[in-house]
This record gives sequence, structure tokens and C-alpha cells, in this order.
Amino acid sequence: MKRFVTIFLTLALLAGLLAIPTGAADTALNTAAKKAAAFAVSELPHPGAADDWAVISVVRGGFDCPENWTDSYYRALAGKVLSTGGVLSKTRLTEYARVILGLTAIGEDPANVAGYNLLAALSDYDAATQPGVTSAAYVLLALDCGNYEIPKLDTVKTQATREMYVDFMLGKQLSDGGWAIGAEEADPDVTAMVLQALAPYQSNTAVKNAVSLGVERLSKLQNDDGGYTSWGYTSSESCSQVVLTLCALGISMDDSRFVKNGHSVLDKLLTYQLPNGSFCHEDSYDAYATMQALCALSAAVRQQAGKCAFFTMTDAAKQTHAPQSGVAAHTAQVETLPAFSDISGHANEQAIKTLAAYGIVNGMTKTTYAPDAGLTRAQFAKIVVGSLGLTPEYRGTFKDVAEAAWYAPFVDT
Repeated sequence: MKRFVTIFLTLALLAGLLAIPTGAADTALNTAAKKAAAFAVSELPHPGAADDWAVISVVRGGFDCPENWTDSYYRALAGKVLSTGGVLSKTRLTEYARVILGLTAIGEDPANVAGYNLLAALSDYDAATQPGVTSAAYVLLALDCGNYEIPKLDTVKTQATREMYVDFMLGKQLSDGGWAIGAEEADPDVTAMVLQALAPYQSNTAVKNAVSLGVERLSKLQNDDGGYTSWGYTSSESCSQVVLTLCALGISMDDSRFVKNGHSVLDKLLTYQLPNGSFCHEDSYDAYATMQALCALSAAVRQQAGKCAFFTMTDAAKQTHAPQSGVAAHTAQVETLPAFSDISGHANEQAIKTLAAYGIVNGMTKTTYAPDAGLTRAQFAKIVVGSLGLTPEYRGTFKDVAEAAWYAPFVDT
């Protein structure tokens, strides 16, 4: 997930002083989480097919969003699935895993999206494990988020099972107890991701022992300020992954193993929050860092409320739809869009409706599109990013694009 769409809280304490009372810490968490969620919703008034993590985190955290907010995401995603013939990627099963997590979070069925079963891709053991251990971890998280069965396919070389994915991850554990990609020493991000996937399997003695070693290693990797260093850099993303892991394992944020000099990993994560609710990667706004942080805060809020883990989505309210497939499904999605009052009879009426169904374009307002208006650079950038399914990310490339502008991450992607 790394690199991948505040209230500035300083909870630092001098060594030897008492920790912040639980009630105060809980208030700080909820305040920060709500502000981050509000930022995400304001930046994505009509979430598209590439906005999975924003939707997942807002919904799982139970944060406020417009009534049809998740419908916008589902329409765009169904349009993308239909337009690609159900093929989200030919090389990365993490694309399927992320989408399955998004669909499950909003109560939709990943086995029938515009007539396509997205779970089928996760049957390919070789494709899931070839990229490395984090790919296998996310595939397993996707399967387990809704207790989905792995479809059995004759078309794959090696039919996957849950046990095979678990064994693959166990086999990649390093001698120091953690996990990494292309390195001999544990990386906190990779270790955290694998532990999240293994969390539900601790009734298996081998898994329980591996998790215990992994947790011990994560504790040792923590910096004196509560944060983490990955590939030579300290960032909010590492903190986010560890918070997600602690929540998945049922470990408290103030567990002594994860508090250094009075600083917890959650304390450190909150220091990366900017006044507008977003988060920075190191020292400036970063779209993906914001989404990861919001996922972590959502997980922590759920833990605080005594709810099931962030990726355990069996509590998601199921949506019901009439059976749909093929062209009929696409037509139904187009027809459910809000009607633009100014495109009737226009030469591009159908094209506008179709692009809106895919989540690529939005109206100037809920009822108007302004089909003959000129296209700004900002609008063009958003359309291109949405069409290609890219994750918008601000990098500060253009001096004439303010970081706070809604279009900044789209222009910079």
C-alpha cells in the first residue's frame, strides 16, 4: 500500500510522566478520525472506481457521508468492470483484492459485479504469490473479509487454498521474526501487512508462533518517538500499517510493547495530521498517506468501540439488487444516474451519460452538466486520472498549483 488516494495533535510526554488518561486519548482519536473522514468526503464528493480506500475507511469507521456517496463508487466500479470484461489487471491480483474489500465494505457482492465474479481471480495461487508476500497477504484479506469461498477453476495452473496462502507467508518469515521484500532484515510495513492477514489463523500453532515472533519484531523496530523507519525513511504510512496490525490482533494502542518513551504508535501517527484533516507522508500533504491514515484511524475507532476488526466485514449491511448481467447491468447503472436537465437532445447526451456511469465525469451541479462549457486544465486532469483508474497524488511539481486546491493531486498525477 505504500506510496499508493487536523487537528494537529501532540501527545508527547516527558519520560517518567504519567500517560494521557484513556478518556483524553479516546477523544483525541475520535476528533482526528472525524476530521480526516470529513476531508476525504469533501475531496471526493463523487468517489470513482479508484477510490476504494477512501470508501472502505469512511464506511468501516462509521463516519458521515452523503446519502448516495457509496452508490457513486459502486456505479463507477461496475462500469469499469463491464468495460474491461471483468479483467481488472492481468498481472496484479492486488487490484482484485482491493476492489473486493471495497465492495464488501459497502455490502455489495463481489461474486456478481455487472455479471462478473471477481473472486475467481483469487483462485490463481501462482499469480497471487509471484509478486511476493504482500500480494498473498492482501489476497487472503480479501477472501476473509466476507468469509468467501475460493472458486475452483480448471483454467489456473495451481488452484489456491487458504492453507496454501498461509503456508506461503509462513515460509517467507525471516530469521529475525519479521517479513520483508528483497531484504534479509524485517521491514515494518511488510511485517505489519502479513500479520494482519495471519491474525484470523492463530488457532494454528505454527501461525500463532509466527505471529508472536512478528509482534516481538515490530516492537523492537519501533523508534524512540513511537514511529517507524522503512527503507531509511520515517513516514506516516508505517505508523498506519502498525496501527491496523495492532487492531487486527486485538492489541491495545497503549500496550507497553508499543509505547516508547511515553509515545505510542497512534500518538506518532497523529503528529502527521495537517490542520485540514489530511495527512502528510513525511512533511507535506500526500493523498495516499491520508487514505492509509484514515484506514488506521477507522480501525482504532472500531477497536475503541468494541467492534470487530477493520478487515472483518461480516457486519457490513448487505445490499440487494435484482439479478443483472452483461449489457442489462450497465444499462441499469446508467439509468439510475441523476438526470442532467441541460443535456437532453444534445449531440453528446449518451456519451455524457456513459462517462458519468463510469464515474469519469460529474455535473457542474447535481442537475446541470453545462455540455458546451470549456474544459479547464483541472477538469481535464481529473477526467484522465479517473479514466486510467489512477490514484491521485500531490507531489508539488507545479508552482502554480496550490496544495490545498481540490484538483492538485489530479494535476500532479
